[in-house]
Amino acid sequence: MILRGIIVFFFSCLGIQAVFSQEITTVSADSLASSWRDNQLAAELKYTKKPLHITGSVDRVSSAGDRYYVALDAAGTFLGIQVFLNPDSLADAAELQKGQRVTMYCENFADNITFECQNGSVVK
Repeated sequence: MILRGIIVFFFSCLGIQAVFSQEITTVSADSLASSWRDNQLAAELKYTKKPLHITGSVDRVSSAGDRYYVALDAAGTFLGIQVFLNPDSLADAAELQKGQRVTMYCENFADNITFECQNGSVVK
């Protein structure tokens, strides 16, 4: 456990996210939203509490209070999928443009009035 903490600290100093316990699930923003609409329980079991790579088109880069997010277009949603950014990834997100195709890393996907996830960053 101590070794894991040292590795996580080392990677975070280098700006690298380390995921030890789970594989990263790759999904498009449209598929993620569609899965949620079709069968919420199945989608929760498949996507929540897991690290994700979500690919979609940038709708906007904005903020909610003091937290910045990238909103990805997702068919059938009003506000898309909001990927709340890790503070270390703000510079990369600032370079994104509306309509640009992007893959975002994030964790803890949830339906909290809007689809959102946390600890987001742009996948390069």
